[in-house]
Amino acid sequence: MLNTPFFNQPVSLALADWRLPVSGSEAVRFCAEHHIKALQMDFGGPGRSPSLNDLKRQEATLEACAKYGIHIIALAGNQLNDIGLGSKLNRYEVQKLKKLIISILDTAYYFSVPLVFFPSFHKGIIRDEATLMRTAKMLRWVCQEAKDRRLCLGNENDLSIVWAKRLAAEINADNFCFIFDSYNPIKAEISVSKLLNEMGDYFAPQVHIKDGFYGEVGHTMLGSGDGELTATLAILNQAGWVKNYVLENDYRDGNLARLKSDLTWITHYFITQNTIRDISC
Repeated sequence: MLNTPFFNQPVSLALADWRLPVSGSEAVRFCAEHHIKALQMDFGGPGRSPSLNDLKRQEATLEACAKYGIHIIALAGNQLNDIGLGSKLNRYEVQKLKKLIISILDTAYYFSVPLVFFPSFHKGIIRDEATLMRTAKMLRWVCQEAKDRRLCLGNENDLSIVWAKRLAAEINADNFCFIFDSYNPIKAEISVSKLLNEMGDYFAPQVHIKDGFYGEVGHTMLGSGDGELTATLAILNQAGWVKNYVLENDYRDGNLARLKSDLTWITHYFITQNTIRDISC
């Protein structure tokens, strides 16, 4: 269950660079241009953005953050979707995976971010007991490595409440948490209100906000799909544990009109609720 002292960011909006037309230091500048002060970044890798396992790229990113006043609030290991934390791996493959994970954790420590998170979708999706146990074993090891670097380790998935609690119990680490995504439970046909009411203490205070239609996500403007966003935000607002609302619609096509619309929609929502700071869009 989440150990809250790992987090101290003010409540704000944030972007996810893996959903932007740019990455790295350019994503930092992109945030500044759109008056967003916080950013979740992907470590990158094959088939994704250039890897952050490169000192020059790391330094360029940190220089951009200092120049524009942007905070990197989390580092994602989205490449783990292509490998699978719970996959059946031989000894060589396990060591290769652990080496990648250490690189991600070391980069997060260098960036002074409070949160690293790995997703469990695609090859890492959990649909049986064996995969859950293999995933738990790997994440249990990662949690110790993360704790040594004063990092919280998050996992994003589409598990039922029962299975999510089982995974957390198997990992049993005070720096482990889940990542709440507003559309994941909708797509998995899980009650959002029940999930948040029963598992609010398990979630990191950085949540992903997106909308969609019939399970298709990314290009549906916030508030116009079947994601029940207004109801979800109302629950989160009342609970009071969220520090960053991370827009995760897909803007990689460069459609800035859609991004502007999403920023306007969510900013208007929170201004009317008088609960959010650090917004200037």
